[in-house]
Amino acid sequence: MQVDVRLVLSGDRAVRGVAPRRPLVAYIGHDDLARVVDEYRLQIQPDHLLPDVVLWEVEDLSAVPRNPPDPHCAAALVAALDLASSDADDAIAASERILAAAIDASATLDRPKASGPRSTYADRRPRVVVNDLATLRGASTGIVELPVRLDWCHRGT
Repeated sequence: MQVDVRLVLSGDRAVRGVAPRRPLVAYIGHDDLARVVDEYRLQIQPDHLLPDVVLWEVEDLSAVPRNPPDPHCAAALVAALDLASSDADDAIAASERILAAAIDASATLDRPKASGPRSTYADRRPRVVVNDLATLRGASTGIVELPVRLDWCHRGT
């Protein structure tokens, strides 16, 4: 069954270094589910029995992220999420390793690139500097209260 191209393998079948065990976890398109169940004579197991196969039905199988070298396998992150519910230590460790690597990669992508000296919030804060006081608009009489933290310094620029 695991060579059936109508399935996208996941869990321990899609991650190297994890021993394959029951159940086989795979994604299947809505249109193929009934035929696969009939062909392989699959039956729903009672809750207290571990099934041999878990099929996750999806509307569109092409929407399941794939492992580029092997499009018959789900992407590592998808497989890791499926492994997270395993009771096997090697499967859980593989899941944690893949998820940690994805989080690290995401943090690296989100981190601003350092270019030149480190800047502070004060350096990046927007400022408006007018060249002529006549261009200012606002109160012409009365008392104007300025914020306590108004930056009056132009720092020579």
